[in-house]
Amino acid sequence: MANEFHTMPLRLEQLFSSRRFRMMSWDEKGAYLLSLAEAWLDGARLRNDFDAIRKMLGIVDDATWSRIKTAVFDQMFQPSEDGKWLVNPHQAAIYEEVKTKCLKLAEGGRKGGLSQAQARLKPGLSLVQAKLKPGSSIQIQNQSQIQRVKEGDFVPEETTPFSLEPEDRAVKSKTFRAPTVEEVASYCRERGNNIDPARFCDHYAAIGWKVGKAAMKDWRAAVRTWEGNDKDKPQSQAKEIRL
Repeated sequence: MANEFHTMPLRLEQLFSSRRFRMMSWDEKGAYLLSLAEAWLDGARLRNDFDAIRKMLGIVDDATWSRIKTAVFDQMFQPSEDGKWLVNPHQAAIYEEVKTKCLKLAEGGRKGGLSQAQARLKPGLSLVQAKLKPGSSIQIQNQSQIQRVKEGDFVPEETTPFSLEPEDRAVKSKTFRAPTVEEVASYCRERGNNIDPARFCDHYAAIGWKVGKAAMKDWRAAVRTWEGNDKDKPQSQAKEIRL
């Protein structure tokens, strides 16, 4: 399987400084370099199939192939223990060095991202919300993912619709703000009702801006409820008030 390290370092002192390499002809050096590049894409190894290697190099002449096979593959590559691969020892060492470095960088990046998210974490917010850009949303599929998010082992992709654990939904919900008398008066004028704005505000301020036992969420809805109650008053009572 092709590996993910697509950039092969050309370590001249390791790959091209040997006496064997300096003694090669130009076509032999070209075949060697091309074989190294092909091997790197498969984990720094070539499949031990000389027909396939010859085809890859595009060598038609038998004499040329015999010379290049001897100079390059018999001298610069070694069979693996199971005999399935041809390996250049210097390239294999470079590959393992690059692989270890890439894995360390990837792990460091993951830990660094989690540390930055934790540093931005505000009271009442989850690690998920700290990772999101403003205005973005995520979806968590199940309880297992929620637990992994809390442990810092899973970061969901940004998507829609918004779906977080209950405590996060509470944070996201809009906070109620008690209106001023002027705001209520302005809204009542828009509605064209006869509600007394000061009486409305005094009434709800006295009971902690609650509707029944629940905290009020929308004071405009309460105004509209008062309108309905006012319209439902008996006509006789309304006449007495007008008199």
